[in-house]
Amino acid sequence: MRLIGQAKTKFLLAAILIAGCGCSRSGESLDRKATGFVAIVGVGEDDPLWPVLRETATRLHGELGLATIPLRIAAPPTQSVNAQRKLIRQLADEGMAGLCVQVSDPAGLLGTLDAVAARGVPVVTMLRPVEGTTSFVHTGSDDAAVGAALADALHAALGGHGTAVVLHADSVDKSSARKHAAFSERLKSYGQLAILFDRDCEGDTDRSRQIIDKLMRRYPKLGAWVVIGNWPLRRHPDGPLSLPQTCRMIAVDPFPHTWSAIEGGLATTMIATEYDRIAEHALTTCLTMTLGKAQIPTSFSAEATAVGLGDLEAFKRKWQRWTTPEDAAAK
Repeated sequence: MRLIGQAKTKFLLAAILIAGCGCSRSGESLDRKATGFVAIVGVGEDDPLWPVLRETATRLHGELGLATIPLRIAAPPTQSVNAQRKLIRQLADEGMAGLCVQVSDPAGLLGTLDAVAARGVPVVTMLRPVEGTTSFVHTGSDDAAVGAALADALHAALGGHGTAVVLHADSVDKSSARKHAAFSERLKSYGQLAILFDRDCEGDTDRSRQIIDKLMRRYPKLGAWVVIGNWPLRRHPDGPLSLPQTCRMIAVDPFPHTWSAIEGGLATTMIATEYDRIAEHALTTCLTMTLGKAQIPTSFSAEATAVGLGDLEAFKRKWQRWTTPEDAAAK
């Protein structure tokens, strides 16, 4: 069984118990008490990150021993913003007291999350921030660190000089835009690296592959692709993406379906996040808010780390720990 650490567990539990003591920082009584349940809602059961978020939340809730605040974990069978909206509304009608949501579509969920917050239900967004009339607490990757790590990995992959194209989703994802800005800023320190184009694929797998195919035909000697996501590496009816052996790819989020790209040399380096920390902090914060804590942080950024071929086996073991149910891990 994976433990998050005795000292850390005690700290989190103490923070939540203090939050639920009925006293604010000013000494005034807090009327709201924890009733109902806290929900963890994913984008879909078919999402590769969902098992990490699900099992981490389950494990942490058990370690904290808060039987008085039940935990409901749910996701649509497949990724669909409409299905996610419907699920969140259903949970709210059933007495949801707090919500941690892995955001599928920030614009598509905005109205639903605003409506939930208007009921007095604390909302914590995970991975993709949502900006609405309510200021939602957010937990996600350290976008500045991810962007800087992409630039460092590009410099290493090209030996300090060469050309690249950046593929991003800035128009639909503020997290992508922040990573992109940090990448561009770090790249200024590498004067011999040139970015030929920035292309927005809107987070769409087909569009990302079309952009790559078109530009590779025009620029067959291109040195590298910097992908601020993993869209072109996702499973596709046309089979795996291919690039000339002289072209490198640096990308983000080495989920299991991308591991073969690292092993085969297609992806030189992928930037990962300590994904379990996102779920841990989201749930802890949501429980704290549900119990009435007066002051809470507005955001949390989990650490970033580079994963190359030499790091992949260790990362696979980490992923296994994150996704193994507690009862199975104990056997």
